[in-house]
Amino acid sequence: MLYFFQELTQLFNAICVAIVTFAIKRYFDDRDGH
Repeated sequence: MLYFFQELTQLFNAICVAIVTFAIKRYFDDRDGH
Protein backbone atom coordinates (compact mmCIF):
# COMPACT_ATOMS: atom_id res chain seq x y z
CA MET A 1 0.00 0.00 0.00
CA LEU A 2 2.80 2.41 0.88
CA TYR A 3 4.56 1.61 -2.41
CA PHE A 4 1.36 2.33 -4.33
CA PHE A 5 0.96 5.64 -2.51
CA GLN A 6 4.55 6.62 -3.41
CA GLU A 7 3.92 5.76 -7.07
CA LEU A 8 0.73 7.84 -7.02
CA THR A 9 2.54 10.80 -5.45
CA GLN A 10 5.32 10.57 -8.04
CA LEU A 11 2.77 10.50 -10.86
CA PHE A 12 0.91 13.46 -9.35
CA ASN A 13 4.16 15.44 -9.06
CA ALA A 14 5.02 14.69 -12.70
CA ILE A 15 1.58 15.87 -13.83
CA CYS A 16 1.87 19.06 -11.75
CA VAL A 17 5.29 19.83 -13.22
CA ALA A 18 3.96 19.27 -16.75
CA ILE A 19 0.95 21.54 -16.15
CA VAL A 20 3.06 24.31 -14.59
CA THR A 21 5.63 24.10 -17.41
CA PHE A 22 2.86 24.24 -20.02
CA ALA A 23 1.21 27.20 -18.28
CA ILE A 24 4.49 29.15 -18.05
CA LYS A 25 5.29 28.40 -21.71
CA ARG A 26 1.83 29.59 -22.78
CA TYR A 27 2.14 32.70 -20.63
CA PHE A 28 5.47 33.68 -22.17
CA ASP A 29 4.25 32.84 -25.68
CA ASP A 30 1.23 35.11 -25.16
CA ARG A 31 3.44 37.88 -23.80
CA ASP A 32 5.80 37.61 -26.78
CA GLY A 33 2.84 37.66 -29.17
CA HIS A 34 1.56 41.03 -27.96
